[in-house]
Amino acid sequence: MRNITAWKARLKRTARLASGRDFEEFAAAVAEVRGNEPDDVIDALLEAVRAPEDHGAYEGLHDALWRFPEARLATALARRLPALIRRMNKHDQVLRFVSPMFGEGVGRDALPPFLAAARALPSKDRATLRRAVSGWAKEHEEIESVVGALAGKKVEREVEDAPPPPPATWPKEWRGALAKLRSGMHAVTWKTSTVKELPRIVALLTQPLGRGWREAEALTNPLYISFAKKLWPDFVDAVRALDDDDRKTLLSQLARVDRARAERLRESLVSSGATRTARGRRSRAPKAGASTVRARAQIQTSYEPPRARRGSDEATIARLRKICLALPEANERISHGEPTWFAAKGKAFAMLDNHHHGAPHLSVWLPMPPGAQALLVEADPERFFRPPYVGPSGWVGVVLDRRPDWKNVAALVRDAFVHVATRKLIAQLTDGANARPAHASSSS
Repeated sequence: MRNITAWKARLKRTARLASGRDFEEFAAAVAEVRGNEPDDVIDALLEAVRAPEDHGAYEGLHDALWRFPEARLATALARRLPALIRRMNKHDQVLRFVSPMFGEGVGRDALPPFLAAARALPSKDRATLRRAVSGWAKEHEEIESVVGALAGKKVEREVEDAPPPPPATWPKEWRGALAKLRSGMHAVTWKTSTVKELPRIVALLTQPLGRGWREAEALTNPLYISFAKKLWPDFVDAVRALDDDDRKTLLSQLARVDRARAERLRESLVSSGATRTARGRRSRAPKAGASTVRARAQIQTSYEPPRARRGSDEATIARLRKICLALPEANERISHGEPTWFAAKGKAFAMLDNHHHGAPHLSVWLPMPPGAQALLVEADPERFFRPPYVGPSGWVGVVLDRRPDWKNVAALVRDAFVHVATRKLIAQLTDGANARPAHASSSS
């Protein structure tokens, strides 16, 4: 970087991401970072995190931060995080920048210097950091020990009592799914919106999940997102039919991951039950009452997926979804207003562009290894393109509404998954740990 002062001014000017041009200039500036710059470049990068919705621009910022030596970055993160947390008030926009420290891969050596620097912070900043980390620990088991470590304590993992076995009448498939859930693994992939999925989902939630309690969110996401309109009344009826103990267990496990989600179900049970008594038939999902408008809105506005423009788009999205969810522990969440697929609890490996901001094509954006983007775009510019915002970080856009070769699309999605996934997830791929190079798909 030749002129750090000019670079910092450009980064600051575009940090609000107020226009498409700002996105492009911001991403280009972030891509210039090599990791050998002075500490004030790290400070400038963290100070630039200000937009509530970054539309992928912060993926490149994350990569830029972790190019710096881990000890230097960890110290800077500890110093700057309290202000960033107070400014953003949105934990996932902050957690993404520190999450490598809490895993077992790249970044794990940064945790000791981070903790040492954090314990030296003023009391107000330490309290802010502890509150944030405590919140992250509710969703990520590997962060639990960090909460105590921030206070200088050595935390021993609590030994939980062995959970009770499932009912003897359960099918073998259900028993296997419960064992996976209790170990903290994704165990159920929704492949259909039919009511046939409901008995298994409801039954699993009636069993104590132990250390896998966080999986209750992924288990019920389709009921609150893509299949909500079709399946919600049946879900409410299925929960109402449970005995009191099983219903209490199900609601408490939902509340542990998302209180608003559990509250919505409680309201539906009361409201639709009253309607059923009065009218003698099942009601539809109830309208939100005044006391829970905010809780409902949090769920519905955060998770409601955008509608496809045409019927053919819906079929294309469904086919892409099937490809993505077939990968180990893949899960779908709404990110920046679009369906996005993540490798377990880690990074995104595919992001739908459903004519976002007037884009001319339905497409999917995929993170790729260095050099793959240029090779693909050069080989077939009608099918591949450099997407906005994340293009400078090496992502490639794949056009999906021009009769794509779905074998190639599946191969590229797999390449993207391998590029961001942990070694553990890559090892679970049924046809080997290493994907073929991304550019190999461009020849067909």
